[in-house]
Amino acid sequence: SSNRSSHARARADGDAEAGGQLDHRALALERGRLDRGADALGHQRRLREVGARQQARELDRAADETLNLIREARARTLASENDSQFGVRFESERAVLFRGASYVEGAADNKAYAIESRVEAYSITIPSATVVFERLTGAASGAGAVSFRLKADPAKTRVITITASGLTYVD
Repeated sequence: SSNRSSHARARADGDAEAGGQLDHRALALERGRLDRGADALGHQRRLREVGARQQARELDRAADETLNLIREARARTLASENDSQFGVRFESERAVLFRGASYVEGAADNKAYAIESRVEAYSITIPSATVVFERLTGAASGAGAVSFRLKADPAKTRVITITASGLTYVD
């Protein structure tokens, strides 16, 4: 009888040890699952941050490329290239440099810049959304601004201002 009770106790102790090992294994598995979850959340956060930086670069690029197009139109006008004046037409998805006193859709001399797909020109206060520069002075036909924003985050903006004298800057 004492043999049976010691054997039962040993089996109970073994079960407790086995149960303890199972508890430790279950805890280790749960900890690993939580660690993987935390890693995944950290990875998602890093991806969002990278995406936000990329979108900010696209917004900057849209404003900078459009500004370069405006400055090119003014410089070509001041240089009296082909005895012409040049201008820029603004649309929500693109800006087009053109030769002449007015914009003609599809003209052979037109040079279009497609605005980044995640960016839009959402406010154009330049009369008729077109600016033409005057020969000799470089004055603009109409002062105003072109505002760009991220489609996914409209609070993020860049604004190009064109003064009556033809000077341009970005905010």
